[in-house]
Amino acid sequence: MNVKRILPVMMLLFIPQISLSLSIDISPNPVWFGEPLSISANCTYNSSAHVWLDIESPIIMQNLTFSEDNQTFHLTYSNMPELGTYTGTVHCVADVEETNQSISFLVRDLDAKIEKLKPENFYTDSRLTITVNITEVSDHTYNPNSGIGFELLEGSSTINLSPEDIYFKDGLWFVSPDYIFSEGEHHLNLRIEYQGKSIEAPFILNVLQPLNVKILSLTGDVKPYNNITIEPQVTYKGSSLSLSELNDLKIYLDSEEMPFSVQGNRITIELPDKDPGTYTLKLECSYEGAHASAETRISYLIGFTGTLVDIDNNLLSGTITFEKNGFSKRVTVNGDYSFSVPAGTYTVKVENFPGLKKAVFEGVEVNGETENFIRIDHFTSDDLGVPGIRIAGGLGLEMVLPFDSVKMEIGYDSSVVRDESELKLYTCENWNFDARRCSGEWEELSAAVDRISNVVKITTTHLSGFIVGEEERADIMFKTDKDAYFFGEEIVVTGTVRDGNQNPIPNAEVRYFFNDQTGTVRTTHDGIFSFTLTAPENPGTYRIEASLPEYSMETFTEEVTVEGKKALTLILPDDSEIPYSEESTFDIKIVNSGQVDLNDLDVVINGLPEGTFTCSPDRIEKLSRGEQKSVTLRFIPPNTSKNYQVTVTVSNRSIEETESFVLMVTGPAMSETQDQEPPFTGFITFVESVNPFDALSGITLIGIIFYSLKITRKKKEPRGSIRGIMFNIKNEIEKSSFEFKEEYKCKKCGRTFKSKRALGIHLSKKH
Repeated sequence: MNVKRILPVMMLLFIPQISLSLSIDISPNPVWFGEPLSISANCTYNSSAHVWLDIESPIIMQNLTFSEDNQTFHLTYSNMPELGTYTGTVHCVADVEETNQSISFLVRDLDAKIEKLKPENFYTDSRLTITVNITEVSDHTYNPNSGIGFELLEGSSTINLSPEDIYFKDGLWFVSPDYIFSEGEHHLNLRIEYQGKSIEAPFILNVLQPLNVKILSLTGDVKPYNNITIEPQVTYKGSSLSLSELNDLKIYLDSEEMPFSVQGNRITIELPDKDPGTYTLKLECSYEGAHASAETRISYLIGFTGTLVDIDNNLLSGTITFEKNGFSKRVTVNGDYSFSVPAGTYTVKVENFPGLKKAVFEGVEVNGETENFIRIDHFTSDDLGVPGIRIAGGLGLEMVLPFDSVKMEIGYDSSVVRDESELKLYTCENWNFDARRCSGEWEELSAAVDRISNVVKITTTHLSGFIVGEEERADIMFKTDKDAYFFGEEIVVTGTVRDGNQNPIPNAEVRYFFNDQTGTVRTTHDGIFSFTLTAPENPGTYRIEASLPEYSMETFTEEVTVEGKKALTLILPDDSEIPYSEESTFDIKIVNSGQVDLNDLDVVINGLPEGTFTCSPDRIEKLSRGEQKSVTLRFIPPNTSKNYQVTVTVSNRSIEETESFVLMVTGPAMSETQDQEPPFTGFITFVESVNPFDALSGITLIGIIFYSLKITRKKKEPRGSIRGIMFNIKNEIEKSSFEFKEEYKCKKCGRTFKSKRALGIHLSKKH
């Protein structure tokens, strides 16, 4: 036998064994519902142990484990779902040994219910009695009759309760505090204490005055010296009283006591003279020592009178309603109206008048008698023509009373509208109501068009004239009297204005713009307009613009060209007689009479034999605007008598000016002896005293011509030589000095001439 193996076993058999023991403590028992339950288990053994609880009734819950603290095991549970007696088993296991113990505990609850408040109609002189049912509930129901504490609270204030105020009877508790409650609603709370459990039973107590009075109705217009009738209702603890049963019945208007009379259950008062406004009417009375009062607000009425007509004196019909704080006064108007409302701030509705479907005025102040407080006028395109707008409806509206805002629905005639989507609302700030005329401009407003109701809706703070319409288009065309103009020249513009059907539009305003020139004109009855402009002093292309501010259209434009005028003025010598074979000098003046500078001007002389003259200078490089330069003509005539038509041409690529004068070559210069006798022509001698311009000279001249022709025929000279004969006659006349005075003066320019012939030539060319 192996001794080493047997020895340990023998030692275990002789070790003393300790029995497993278990003790249980439950607190509290019974336990109130919702409060914690504590179970302690004392499980003794020489090694560690495990303790748990199994609940078998009234519910089944298993393995509720205890926590260990120095070989004492604890379990706390506060969520008991049921009322009643709970049974279960506590188990303790150590190593392979187990012990257990059955337990039971009671879960109960406390309930309080206010059964009744007495008296049912509670007055300020009543004593309150609270009937409360207090019940302990577990496996069964129990009404505890002792050990209960009561506390009555209103808010945080405690209402004193004495032992005499509390008693138990027939399973119910009665609490009756000796306390006077004031009139009104009281929120009370009855707090109950029983065996450590505290519960509350809240309730509301309505406390009434024993004497109550109400003003049921008030009839009659509230105006100075007018009678009003009050119908009150008086009750004492719910029972009606007649006015004759009351003590000390008084009526006050604000603080002023009023005289009155009583007929049955009605009180009649004659109102004193008061300013418009709101006053307090108060009724006071007493009965059986109780006092009561009732009051109402009355407003002295303000009268409205007037007649609603348009400016054509047509009576207008519709409705007007005044509303405020539950008060409403609706008046049907058929031209004339008369009504009264109390003073105050109102919403005023004006409805179903011609041209005005509805206008709702907010914040209308009523504080005094008013006559003709509103004016309404409606019109169509036949009554009012507005250039550029096809009118579908028009409204003039005035309100005497101040107001905050107004929502309007302005009607229109859809039958005259081409496109309702194009309808717009316009207003005239300076509207002359009586003349039905806009003295200012029509301005577009933002508004909503209701095509179903045929109204335009808008909210505004300003009343005036309003029109509903659509823009009319117009076409404008014009032209100038020519395409190009010189500086400062008058530009004549004419044009027409027509509508979409090409019909002329009379009295249409046309606004034009040109350079820095602006203005307006109006069309004639044929739609025609005209205006004049002045061409600017700078060259270029300029745009003339014209528009119709009263119509929807684009601006019409036309371009014109403006340039400086180019002009030359030649001042030539007078027609002159010069002897042949001697040099004569003539001054030719060239003036730039235009509006721009001229360059590279050539001077050309024609009409004189080549080689007999010079022109200096014959080219002018620059001739400024308004500048004058001289050219010298030197001429040595041939030794023959002859008249020369001298032509002077001044030109460049853009301008040419030509003038002429006559040089008469008469012969050699005369000596003093030659000057004493008349010249001899070979066949005729003239007497110096004859005046060739009077009647006798004319006859003499005809005779000379006739005589010369006769001689010519006798000599059988060819017919072509008659021209030479006439030339000789001309020379003889010119060489004769038939003048009766030395000089002849031009009355237009003041220049002087040596002969009448020279004066005549000058007049024919210059004047």
